[in-house]
Amino acid sequence: MSERNVPLYSVRLCRCSLNNLNYINLFLFAGTIFIMLMACAFCNAETAGNHKNSNESGRFTMNMDNEKTTLIYTFDASRLDRQLKPSQLAGGARKSPDGAEFWLNSFCYTRNGKSWLPVMGEFHFSRYPNAEWEQELLKMKAGGIDIVATYIFWIHHEEEEGKWDWTGDKDLWRFIELCQKHGLYVWLRIGPWCHGECRNGGLPDWLYAKCKPRTNEPVYLDYARKFMEQEFQQAKGLLLKDGGPVIGVQIDNEYYGGAEHLSALKKLARNAGFDAPFYSATAWGNASLPKNEMIPMYGAYTDAPWESGFHPLPPSGQYLFPSRMDDSDYASAMPSRQPDGLDKGLWLPSGYPASTCEVGGGNQITIRRRPLFTDADIAALAYVMIGKGVNLLGYYMYHGGTHPWGKNTSMHEQSCPVLSYDFEAPLGEYGVAREWYYSLRALHMFLRDYGESLAPAFPVLPPIQPHDPSDTNVLRCIARVDGNRAFVFFNNHQRGAKDREIGPLQFETKFKGEAIVFPGKPVTIEKGALGIFPVNLSLDGALLKYASAQPVCRLDTPDGPCHVFSQTRGIEPEFAFDAKTVRSVETSHGVVVERDGGIVVSGLRPGTDCFMKVTTGEGGKLTFLVLTHQQALQCCKADVWGASRLLLSECMMVWHDNALEITRIGDEIMSFSAFPAPDGKLSCNGGELAQSPDGVMTHYSIILPRKSVALVLRKLQVDSREAKALMAPQEKLKDDTFRAEEAVEITLPPDAFDGIHDLYLNIRLAGDVVRIWQDKKLIADDFWHGHDWVVGLGRFRPVETLTLAVSPLKKDAKIYIPPEVLPEFESDNLCRIDRIEAIPEYKICVRY
Repeated sequence: MSERNVPLYSVRLCRCSLNNLNYINLFLFAGTIFIMLMACAFCNAETAGNHKNSNESGRFTMNMDNEKTTLIYTFDASRLDRQLKPSQLAGGARKSPDGAEFWLNSFCYTRNGKSWLPVMGEFHFSRYPNAEWEQELLKMKAGGIDIVATYIFWIHHEEEEGKWDWTGDKDLWRFIELCQKHGLYVWLRIGPWCHGECRNGGLPDWLYAKCKPRTNEPVYLDYARKFMEQEFQQAKGLLLKDGGPVIGVQIDNEYYGGAEHLSALKKLARNAGFDAPFYSATAWGNASLPKNEMIPMYGAYTDAPWESGFHPLPPSGQYLFPSRMDDSDYASAMPSRQPDGLDKGLWLPSGYPASTCEVGGGNQITIRRRPLFTDADIAALAYVMIGKGVNLLGYYMYHGGTHPWGKNTSMHEQSCPVLSYDFEAPLGEYGVAREWYYSLRALHMFLRDYGESLAPAFPVLPPIQPHDPSDTNVLRCIARVDGNRAFVFFNNHQRGAKDREIGPLQFETKFKGEAIVFPGKPVTIEKGALGIFPVNLSLDGALLKYASAQPVCRLDTPDGPCHVFSQTRGIEPEFAFDAKTVRSVETSHGVVVERDGGIVVSGLRPGTDCFMKVTTGEGGKLTFLVLTHQQALQCCKADVWGASRLLLSECMMVWHDNALEITRIGDEIMSFSAFPAPDGKLSCNGGELAQSPDGVMTHYSIILPRKSVALVLRKLQVDSREAKALMAPQEKLKDDTFRAEEAVEITLPPDAFDGIHDLYLNIRLAGDVVRIWQDKKLIADDFWHGHDWVVGLGRFRPVETLTLAVSPLKKDAKIYIPPEVLPEFESDNLCRIDRIEAIPEYKICVRY
């Protein structure tokens, strides 16, 4: 491999011979080479954004076919000498009655003594109808979530002093029990102060008249003690030590007043009964945490709704891998304050795993700031966090919700909608999956099956780095290295900047005694592409020297282990195996050659029919399945019908009780593919599913009766007595300033929900604030920000008549809405309702 990749000043010209040149030609040839080399150096300086020490930034080769320079991003781990050390954290009970143990070391978490890289998703039980909790938890599990994090908002449970409510949507005990039922762990964020865009940050109104909250004043601590005792009664018997799922407790949130108060709160929590392996606190903003008492938690967001500016933010440093490394001080590798002003640094002092509780699965839309997000914005942020060394990936929010009504007040923070807490999350306010739910699921599948190998691996940067977040000429990449094993992460997306294709390039990993350059042919990274390439990864007896494809998951099949990989957009998958550990490789198509002591497979065409049969040196058999990028976004690994299976579908899939539930919005064709397929037939809704071959998978389908729901729309005069009565303000919003300019009465047919699982309103409009009433009660609202507004109606059954109203957006309003979604203003105000349609959701339950 080394002959294909030579240093800048040792260029090998494969198609010329110096022996056949006379001295004059030799002189001209040397001059040409000198000019080409100078051009390479100039190109490097331009490409690297005028980096200092550009001759150390990477290695170059000349590609004589197209006269382009190949840049090699080198990760030099040959001198890396980092050891995992025992943690000094003062945690709680680590073991469950059945012997399961959760702990950590100086770099990563452990489960039953093995390295563990969990994924945590925030979902607020008291902001969601309890009748739907189980279905939404199943969606989270299917999305690759291991731990459910949830705030416990004090004001939701004791709005009036001494009157506690832990029933219905506030039943914490039942919520935790459902998590346990479906194999999900729980991290309780017990406050007392939470924020979370809740009224008073979650503290009851009456508390402020009694004491000075968030201090060590005895009166406040006594009230906090009573609250924590109440919380514990709802979690009693459900902690890990009792055989329950609660493994973590967060104390307060975003507290900057010193370590003494956090220590006092932790003591109250312990005395109340919260004895869990892990205690944590948010650490951004230079918060002072008690030493060795709490795991510092960090976060990163795509935008900053707390900003007051009415303009796009500059490119965020959150999409960069760290700008430098310091072996002696992990914290110094990332400045504590990013270029966009976010105090969300992720490189931590030695002794703790890098942990997050607030990587933005979306972002809050506020009255003054309403940014838009793309799949690349959200997915790239998560990939960068893991590449940086994060070993607990926690999202806020992973699942949106709705602010509940209080007895006396609304429960929202004033800059937010009265009800909506959708947060643009992977799973929205009504449980609808966004595009990034599927992109993140692919990452989470990888972490679940290969995280044990990744978790102890340290980050190693290439010398060449973007000089600032706006520099998109240089690939953002990093390797996580453990011994002679590595995972190369790359991200070619920067929110707020113009993405560019980058290439041709190759990667080089340098270990002690070995250097590996790959892939065999230089590649170009497409705009917005991201991925993870393994190096020296041992897979069931076969040593994979490298792959220019991303691992997805591992399956146990009747024919032996199967490792599923996915193509990175625009890059041809190439696999190189160590010939000492692999006897032979057979492919469905492609080219297999022996080279440099290895077996290299190229020319693959990813899909459900793209597979390799590998025989190990010891005679073991395993399979590799290589999917397209799009197929990887559609697949999940499910324990269903008695085995672990790879499922592929455009539908939402969840599983429990040995059955597969499939839902789809707006399309009655229900289909999926499975590998390995179960023996015999699959049935649903009383009939068998049609089946057909799909490569190594088996495709199943059924077409349900199509449902059409005809709405009756009647425009209302907003100044009429009828409209005013229909839109009468909620008593708790008597001082609200909402003034509608457009209003429509929506009537549903009596059979609207017959034969379907749910029904959604899809509303296209333009304006400022939009609200829906049912029987004069406000049931849904939002701030318009360019998207169609989708509202689930199932929870409001029976639904006969609704009223939709929109307030005008003023042309000179001090509100940030991306200009690309703003239509033309025909007057000083923008207010219109363009389309309202009802879209059914279909559901089947597939049994074997």
